Parts: sequence; structure tokens; C-alpha cells
Amino acid sequence: MLTTHCCRSASYLLLGIAAIALLYPDSVSAEQFTRGDVDANGTVDVRDARLLFKYLRGRKVELICPDAADMDDNGVINYKDIRRSLRYLFRRGRPPAAPGPMACGSDPTPDALGACVFDPCPQLTDENDPPEPWSPFES
Repeated sequence: MLTTHCCRSASYLLLGIAAIALLYPDSVSAEQFTRGDVDANGTVDVRDARLLFKYLRGRKVELICPDAADMDDNGVINYKDIRRSLRYLFRRGRPPAAPGPMACGSDPTPDALGACVFDPCPQLTDENDPPEPWSPFES
């Protein structure tokens, strides 16, 4: 009797998830990105905060992945996101919300932000592995 109840509950849960995905296709996303990496260059740095500042000032800047710019994952891109980015980079503040800044994943919370233009989390292969950091002590 217990296994029947558990299986029935699991099937209702899967049915509910499928219904949400059908009714709200933009809210359930398997899109992969790194939060904080606004320019999708593979690192979270001051260039991301600068790009976000230009975007919020109304300059003609297109965000490649709006979810990556939403540092606190509240569903809104604003100056608080720039402040959180700079505090993280220069004052050891809280890191960007998941997934980020060292991980690549999907958005854990649904929001109305647009989709990424392309996949900013490419799978690295031997041909496109990042180069080793340069050192002045190597010859």
C-alpha cells in the first residue's frame, strides 16, 4: 500500500511539472549560464560591471544573457546588480547568486528576463581549453 501511494505521489509531481512547463514555457528553463558573466567571456570581472552600467544608462548595449546580469536573482536588472558585482570583485562581498560565478547551470528561479542569445557555457574540449595563465618566470 505504501509503494502505491509513493508512486502515485511521484506521478502527480511529474504531471504537475509537465503542466507548468506547458503553461509557462519561459519560466522553466534548462538554459545554461554563469551568473555575473554578463559579456559571456568565461570570467566574472570588472568588464561585466561596466557593460551592465552601460546597459542601465540606456546606451545601445545588448545583453547576451539577461539572467547572467541579474546578480541577486530577483528577476530585475538594476544598479543593485552592479553594486553586488563590484563588492564581490573588490571587497570580498557575497558572490552572485547561483549559478555563479564559478559554476555553469540553469536559473533556479523563474523570472521574466529574456533568454540567452547563445549558450554562454560551451563545453570545453581539448581544442578549446583555456590557456594556462602566463607567468613572467617561465621562459
